[in-house]
Amino acid sequence: MVASESSAVRLRPGPALVACAAIAGVAAVIYFFWLASLTPLGGDRTALLPVVAFGSWATFSVQVPVRHRNFIAGVVLSEIPALVAIVFLSPWQGCLAMAAGHCAVRIGKPLTKSASNVLAYLVSFEVGQLVYHAALHGSSPVSPAGWGAGTATVLAVNVVDFVLLSAIWTIAAIGWSPNFRAIAVQDLLAVAISSLGGLVAVQLVWANTWDIALFVIVLVAIGTAFRGALVSAQRYVNLERLYEATRSLGSLRSTDDVVRAVLSSCEALLGTTTVQLVTGGTSYRLCADGALSASAPSPRTAPVPDDSGSALGGHSSGPLVVLLDKDDARAGYLAVEAQREIGRPDRRFLEALAANAWVALRSAHLHEQLALEASERRHQAQHDALTGLPNRALFSESLNAALAVEGQKVAVMLVDLDGFKEVNDTLGHHTGDSILSQVGQRLAPLAERGWLVSRLGGDEFAVLVPQAPDMPVIKDAADDIVNCIAEPIAVDGLLLDVRASLGVAVAPDHCSDSASLVRHADIAMYAAKRTGGGAHFYDRSEDRSTLRRLRLATELRRAIDGGGLDVWYQPVLNLVTGGVVSCEALLRWEHDQFGPIPPSEFIPVAESGGLIDQLTWLVLTKALRQAKAWQEVVPGLHVAVNLSARNLMSVDIAERLSRELDKSGLDAASLTLELTESSADPQGAERALIDLCDLGVNLSIDDYGTGFSSLSRLKQLPFHELKIDRSFVKEMIRDKGDEAIVRSTIELARSLGRTVTAEGVEDGTTFRHLQSLGCDAAQGYFLARPLPPAQCRDWLVSSAR
Repeated sequence: MVASESSAVRLRPGPALVACAAIAGVAAVIYFFWLASLTPLGGDRTALLPVVAFGSWATFSVQVPVRHRNFIAGVVLSEIPALVAIVFLSPWQGCLAMAAGHCAVRIGKPLTKSASNVLAYLVSFEVGQLVYHAALHGSSPVSPAGWGAGTATVLAVNVVDFVLLSAIWTIAAIGWSPNFRAIAVQDLLAVAISSLGGLVAVQLVWANTWDIALFVIVLVAIGTAFRGALVSAQRYVNLERLYEATRSLGSLRSTDDVVRAVLSSCEALLGTTTVQLVTGGTSYRLCADGALSASAPSPRTAPVPDDSGSALGGHSSGPLVVLLDKDDARAGYLAVEAQREIGRPDRRFLEALAANAWVALRSAHLHEQLALEASERRHQAQHDALTGLPNRALFSESLNAALAVEGQKVAVMLVDLDGFKEVNDTLGHHTGDSILSQVGQRLAPLAERGWLVSRLGGDEFAVLVPQAPDMPVIKDAADDIVNCIAEPIAVDGLLLDVRASLGVAVAPDHCSDSASLVRHADIAMYAAKRTGGGAHFYDRSEDRSTLRRLRLATELRRAIDGGGLDVWYQPVLNLVTGGVVSCEALLRWEHDQFGPIPPSEFIPVAESGGLIDQLTWLVLTKALRQAKAWQEVVPGLHVAVNLSARNLMSVDIAERLSRELDKSGLDAASLTLELTESSADPQGAERALIDLCDLGVNLSIDDYGTGFSSLSRLKQLPFHELKIDRSFVKEMIRDKGDEAIVRSTIELARSLGRTVTAEGVEDGTTFRHLQSLGCDAAQGYFLARPLPPAQCRDWLVSSAR
């Protein structure tokens, strides 16, 4: 009989009842048409009926486990009492005894499954009776012919029983998948053992009816001992498997690997089976090809805790469900549907395996979390948080790796946004961040070419081109990048024009190491800035001047912080009275190595390096205090200080200047702020100019004539003075065009109600001609050179006498 199969199969009640009714009809037909007239061939020994019934119950209750490689076959020796019943009991007595024993075993089990098993065996028993009577041919049951008839009978009972049960399961079973190898082993073992045992029992009863009692005692003792030994051996095997499974689980670092190992261990223990591991809201199964399948868990396996709280048993027809954590059902469970009876040792093995699996799953989850966090930290350490592009660290690492490939040409492009600091300060950091983010998005598609696009910091981006193409191709790509950035950027409803300067250096053409390659690209980028932006290739002739510029940028900050800059003053004289009306504050820098650095060189360095604001306020602070002190010598003396466009972008310039005036004690009307035409023209500067005028300071348009201001715009600017650029004043005696410009400027200022000051007066003829034209004031080497504070004070004292 196929014991392990029947214990695991679940039947649909409707089809199962129909099949049972059909088999019951077959049993009735066989009995009434063929068996009712038969008599026992070994003599009628009705006294054996209770013994046969007991034997039927005992053999159906106790399966003899026989280990076969990867599974254990449960062999039912019910054919031993069946053969005794066929030989010594009438057909109806034999059917009654075998059915009674079988029914007693199935008390408390599902009715449909019990009925199908009992009826199927009853029919197979009836077929066995027919086979025995047909095969014996009047020979003695204890003769060799009787032995053959008995063996044929046992074989027929097993085959018919399997065929009938298979038919029922095919019609009514849920998800039945027979293990034919296990069934074949079971049937062969059952036929062999039952035939031998049954023939011995027949021999004993033939000799003496009650010798069967000794045989039953010996058979039970041997079966019990054998079963105990095999169970002990199976426990040992389970312990070995549990140890191996635990050892392997401890070394796994992936959730999928842990799940696969647990499911494989269950299948190895129980043979062909359905194993489901549910954890974290996911159900895992092993596919036929060994792949892991994940899906939503089935509600059919909803766990029901047992008394221990660790193993969960479904209904008797359902799977065995074992909790991963007996203290928390939410941790998950292991659901097993085996194709044999799952005994207590197997259940304990599953409980221990589930507990170890839960520990391994938590460990794997923790390891995966740590690995994910480490990966995220590596990504954060190598990528810019604003744009998501690789940062300087990853760029340097990739550049070194590209240069390490022998014979490979590598190009580096450095991209810097022109005027970004002014935009950032004027419109705010939010706008600046949005611009940087959109520029990063525009550059990101370059990665599809195998190029590395990174943000080095601030408004500086870099593009690494491994396996760089020829120079013309690189030049075209660089121009495309500049043009791509130049497209208007929409930020908060505004369309902003963003320009970029790009420098290119190529290895090994320009250098061979990463530091030099980046430096050369930086030099090329600054050269592009000086020529108005766009793309520029590295030129060795620019290296020397750029190194000086870079050094000045570094040391200028130190000079500001360390007091290495001086403020000199150049007096301005009134051309009508000849008295001193003002002193212009001029910044001077005496470098330890390069000597005097002219403002025309270090002021652009300060503007590009973001230091112009500090320079301006350094000059303002010193000039205000100095002018206050000199007003004791020259009452009403003014002081003039130059401002840049960058200063006017500061929204609090008027408020900050007011505080500095209060600290120095100088009246606001004694301060003149000089601005070039270009710096006073931007729309963003108009608000600052109005605030400064409201504060009471004077505003002067410096270097007038070089900025090409329109007359309408000039009329709108709130200035008090025009300063004619020295280039026109210097040649006005010899150049009629320059003289005409100076004359018209004086007339324009007079008509607008402004005063005029001429710069660059270097001789008496020019001085007197300016007086004749009606110019208000003048400054230049003819009148006074720029002087240190002490010498300027002496000059003021002497001129005041």
